[in-house]
Amino acid sequence: MPRVALILEDPEMPRTVFWEKLLVAVRALPATGTRTIFLPQEDMAMETNWPRYRDRASSYTRGMGHDVSANGPLKRYYDSIIAWARSHPQNHVLIINMNPFVRVSTMLRAHRNILVADGCLSELDRSLNPRSVSLPALPIQVSGRDYRAEGRRRYLGSFQGVLSHPVRASLQKYHDGEKFLIQIIEASQHDGLKLDATAGRADERYRAMMESADFAFIPRGDALFSYRLLEAMSFGCIPIILSDNWVLPFDRLIDWSSCSLRPREDEIAPFTTLLKRLTDQEVLERKRKVLDVYQEYFSSLNQIISKGLLVELEKCIA
Repeated sequence: MPRVALILEDPEMPRTVFWEKLLVAVRALPATGTRTIFLPQEDMAMETNWPRYRDRASSYTRGMGHDVSANGPLKRYYDSIIAWARSHPQNHVLIINMNPFVRVSTMLRAHRNILVADGCLSELDRSLNPRSVSLPALPIQVSGRDYRAEGRRRYLGSFQGVLSHPVRASLQKYHDGEKFLIQIIEASQHDGLKLDATAGRADERYRAMMESADFAFIPRGDALFSYRLLEAMSFGCIPIILSDNWVLPFDRLIDWSSCSLRPREDEIAPFTTLLKRLTDQEVLERKRKVLDVYQEYFSSLNQIISKGLLVELEKCIA
């Protein structure tokens, strides 16, 4: 596993709770390894939905937001990173981005010693920049229970969320209260501010729904990625991922076909019929695989960095 060294400190740069947590995890990594990856010390990730969904102000520990203007401090910091990479061509620099609307991997594809870990990586981005890694979004609601000895659940599949993409509207028609539990929430009634990952505040209705279904639909919203992916896995739900062209997290390391299902966004109807034909053994085996993968790669930020990110970066470099 490579070691990580921090560079380019700039106390004028804003910093989020997510980035503070990431720095703690990075500093706790063992100082061993034959290769060093250089990580800019300041927050390029711009993760403003964590730990409190849709509460941008509470997501920052320093400053109140990133200035993304053409001549702002973020642009100047990017320029300093590129200058550092050019002056150290033998070293590898890592940029972490969690903003789904900033295509960092495409922007930096010409700089061959800059690696990108992106929370919303598309297949197009990957094709343009093979030195990019798909990074998972940290979950906001998780379960600490052990579901390994559990049998089948009441519902076959479930979903709860707002109508932020047409694929979610398509899901709504499959709600029957028997096999499928699909709960669409009006955006005006979706009080995400009550959620807090660090304080452990969760939506109890959401938790109960997750624990009552074998499968969890993971449809895309405004962007390709979804916070629900790791949330569902933590509850022992088998993800049904509905997001065409999204590169799944750590796809070079994880056989997602063994622990998730991924129909196309326009193939929900025949897919729900297929779900009903699965045997108990098929469902429970896949559920155990989900829990194994979650525990190995996603159960903490330390696991995400040490077991997933750094291992996949080593493959990119090699």
